[in-house]
Amino acid sequence: MALGLALAARHSAPIFLIFVFLIGCVRAFRPSPAGAQTPRRLSRFAMVMAVVVGALAVLWATYRFRYVESPAPGEVFNRPLADKISDVRSPVYRAVLQGMRLTHIVPRAYIWGLADTVRSGLEGRIIPITAFGRAYIDRGPKCYFPAMIAVKLPIGLSVLILIGFLAFATRRAPPDAAITVLAAAAFFMLVLIAGSTYAGIRHALPVVVLLAIVGGVGVLQ
Repeated sequence: MALGLALAARHSAPIFLIFVFLIGCVRAFRPSPAGAQTPRRLSRFAMVMAVVVGALAVLWATYRFRYVESPAPGEVFNRPLADKISDVRSPVYRAVLQGMRLTHIVPRAYIWGLADTVRSGLEGRIIPITAFGRAYIDRGPKCYFPAMIAVKLPIGLSVLILIGFLAFATRRAPPDAAITVLAAAAFFMLVLIAGSTYAGIRHALPVVVLLAIVGGVGVLQ
């Protein structure tokens, strides 16, 4: 349910939906030391799919299970969805958005918002950006978001995160949990680094939340 609510709240949440599916598949089909049986692997994969389908169901519920955004005939956006998708420069992103539009996998208004997020957040806007005393156009340096997180994190939380890392490193906390949390943070950070640079730390707040989980482990030490 939490993943579905995240999808409804933020258009960056599909990144975590993809991550949950990928990490779930890895864990589902990863052989155990004794050799997992095929039915058990399939049951694990079924649970992964249940999480993904459940998240999409929650998203649809927030739109009252309606694909269209209005009872009025036709679209009511300030720009047609087809044109919004065509604005996306990447053929891969454009194909994914077109596939979502054709399959109706999510509501039409959500696809419109996602197309806008991809265009402005991932591909970037032609705007001047000042970072670390230098001027950039469209994109800042690759270290922008990691540095922004390091600078903006409260000192107390930073200390707790370091303690949490130490707990994971010394196996005083479950290492599997650390791998999952840090992999999710790294996956999201890679998307941020590859995307546009603007709006400060707010686009990186999901990474802060994941690091706070590590900090929570530090509190328990």
